[in-house]
Amino acid sequence: RVSETSQFLLHVLTPGGLYDEGLGIATLMKVRMMHSASRLLIGAKDWDAAQDGVPVNQEDLIGTLTTFGCTPVMHITKLGVSVSPEEQEDFWYFWRVAGQILGIDAAAMPVDFAEAKIFFERVQERHCGKSNEGIELTKALLAFYAGIVPGASLFEGLVPGVVRFLAGDVVADALEVPQSRWKGIIEGNRLVFRMLQGMQTRSTVLNGFVN
Repeated sequence: RVSETSQFLLHVLTPGGLYDEGLGIATLMKVRMMHSASRLLIGAKDWDAAQDGVPVNQEDLIGTLTTFGCTPVMHITKLGVSVSPEEQEDFWYFWRVAGQILGIDAAAMPVDFAEAKIFFERVQERHCGKSNEGIELTKALLAFYAGIVPGASLFEGLVPGVVRFLAGDVVADALEVPQSRWKGIIEGNRLVFRMLQGMQTRSTVLNGFVN
């Protein structure tokens, strides 16, 4: 699942991905068809739409879109990296275009980054809660990422610490993410990210390497 989502992002975010010949449009249309098939298959079962709503509805779609379009900016800002208002709006505009291809009603789409952030936060407040499925999925993801971090013994607890710092304790507690000393270490070293950003801005060589 992680691989599929990563491939989705690569296809969509690669420069030119939303041009006529880009892989992004084909990838988004494939996802839209999967959503449609999911609605059809779920609706054919014992699903009470009047009580539970339409599966993969507009709120679900916009909630997911704001996750892609807002949380990266929110998280790198939390890490101490500055993002200009213009960059925020450009990033959200890009995802608005992607959302239209996914079938989101343009009239329901948040018009700017600030509105998208509010929508994301309201959806989180409305739906955030414990579930056995969410807890099991989180455990599997934490184990997966812990397995790819070099020097596992030295950096034990790093992944849960990052999750707790970025997602916040309310979400982390609902998903039963373990407490970690790394959360405080990360929070206390945001200056490192600011320094790296400053070096990137001043150095054309480093800027080219990072890009």
